[in-house]
Amino acid sequence: MKQKTKLYFAYGSNLNLTQMAQRCPNARQLGAQYIPNWRLVFRGVADIEPTRSNNVMLPIGVWEITEECESSLDIYEGFPHLYRKININGMMTYTMNQKDVSVPSTHYFNSILDGYKDFGLKTNHLYEALGWSHYKSTQFDAPIRKLKPIEILRHRAKIWSGNKLIGKNPCQDFPLKGGFATLFFYIYKKKFKKFLNFLKHEQLFVKIAVRRTAIFFKKL
Repeated sequence: MKQKTKLYFAYGSNLNLTQMAQRCPNARQLGAQYIPNWRLVFRGVADIEPTRSNNVMLPIGVWEITEECESSLDIYEGFPHLYRKININGMMTYTMNQKDVSVPSTHYFNSILDGYKDFGLKTNHLYEALGWSHYKSTQFDAPIRKLKPIEILRHRAKIWSGNKLIGKNPCQDFPLKGGFATLFFYIYKKKFKKFLNFLKHEQLFVKIAVRRTAIFFKKL
């Protein structure tokens, strides 16, 4: 007897074919889509949220899953305590219950990056989500908006260094360990050689960094 199936879409690590094969070996990959008016965010792990902006698109990978697959995903996603289920455009997915924004680990981010490549999705959406999550992170919501810009730079540099968000090789670690924090840090510490190397290797991230920096100071 043929098992009942449903459409499920992934936007995080379940895009990764290797990981999905372990979690749901009977799931069938159907293809990639982009859903308007939804965005990817990071709360330590991937999540999604609606947005009014028509310019924001959520890259997804569509799977056909069985009831057994769904039960396996329920366990992996921590349903219903960590994630709950929602339906968008006739497809089931999971979204987090808690809404605090925070950046992901390097390993986790790279697993999603591999998944984007597996589905042929444009990775700029993933990096934009990372930059946005850096900006909205609770580390950036500390009550310091009354400080002068240079005092904010000192405060940020101290926080980022103390939290080890900036590693020994920030250029290599940038996708997860700096955001525009690295941009601030290099300017503040006058590490111009590293800053130039940073610009050379991370042009896309610099665009995000400059944009978020401008938004941040505009709101002061």
